[in-house]
Amino acid sequence: MNTKKEVLDALKKYVVKYCSFMHEYECDITSYDTFKWTIETEKYNITTELKEYVRWQEPDYYESENVEISFFEVLDENGKDYSNLFTDEEILEAIGYF
Repeated sequence: MNTKKEVLDALKKYVVKYCSFMHEYECDITSYDTFKWTIETEKYNITTELKEYVRWQEPDYYESENVEISFFEVLDENGKDYSNLFTDEEILEAIGYF
């Protein structure tokens, strides 16, 4: 199995939901929170961090405005970095954020 397929397949198994983020209202109209996790496959350690921006409608209600990759790293057992093989769009599509 090639690197790209193995990593994207591993990401597809991980589900990120809106409740993965812990937003706190701080009297601002917008805010963000990050969520970071690591997946280990047979050959790679994959570390991903997402940043979700939200717009507060009320102190106890917000709507997601944007999600972006704030950190992504793919290392093999020797420490070789394969992160540059992936675009943000491929990563977000694989994760299937909802």
